[in-house]
Amino acid sequence: MKLSIIIVNWNTREYLRKCLTAIFNQKLSCDTEVIIVDNASSDGSVAMIKRLFPQVIVQENRDNRGFATANNQALKLAQGEYVLLLNTDTKLLNDALREAVKYLDDNVRVGALAPKILNADGSTQHPCYLTYPNILSELAEALFITRYIKFVTLYGFCVPASKRPQEIAHSTGAAMFIRRAVVEKIGKLDEKFVFSYEDTDYCRRIRETGYQIVYFPKSEVVHYGGKSKIKLDDHGADMVLTSKYYYYKKYYYRLGAIILMLILMLGAVNRICFYSLSRALINKPASKMIIQDNLAVLKWIWSKVGTIIK
Repeated sequence: MKLSIIIVNWNTREYLRKCLTAIFNQKLSCDTEVIIVDNASSDGSVAMIKRLFPQVIVQENRDNRGFATANNQALKLAQGEYVLLLNTDTKLLNDALREAVKYLDDNVRVGALAPKILNADGSTQHPCYLTYPNILSELAEALFITRYIKFVTLYGFCVPASKRPQEIAHSTGAAMFIRRAVVEKIGKLDEKFVFSYEDTDYCRRIRETGYQIVYFPKSEVVHYGGKSKIKLDDHGADMVLTSKYYYYKKYYYRLGAIILMLILMLGAVNRICFYSLSRALINKPASKMIIQDNLAVLKWIWSKVGTIIK
């Protein structure tokens, strides 16, 4: 088996259907299997898969085990020399699979390959980064710098648009080809990441083994973005921020995690003040939601004060 395509699904039936249709419309020049792990969807996703795509391997979970755990389940089943971790809200374009497999065949030191990610309108997203998330990128987000300098983001400096392959630090988990030998060497995704940052962590571990991660624009994937996203209420904030805190503690130790908390507090207060003023002057409906999201962030920080001090 040359390629295993792994998809984790949670209540995204229609996006999953379109994703699978695009996969099987690809001109495949190698043996390929598709493995879907369904995290207890209630929208009929599994029934749709079995009816329209009987060739797909389906692993059904009784509860939502999260992205990392579900991917690890599929990795145990995968037989391919290469693995593609793919979001449900994506669409493979043209010869995305064939081009990626050929590049990996020809470049044995490349451990992972990140395709060019496009928005639905054809514009380029920025899912590939030259640096890792760090205190400075968090501070840039808290001070609104990321709103005005497009190559500076919460997750690091973006890769500029390029038509040639380029080595990068990490990429989004929306679509990533990984060499099976790398998976066997570094092991499974870290399941302590509840929601988010597991892909960044995995990229760091790949590079630590000496393998390269390459941005590969000849493979193009449309990413509609966040269709199985959780709402940033108290529960959502806990999931997202717990993963962020764990990432910073893992790589920047306890001091880095404490500084992160202070910056998160600064950013939340800044956004609450800014959007409260915006709501008073313009009355934008989105402002209320942003204020609520950042109040949830502050509530989460307060709930973790005792843990951090210890």
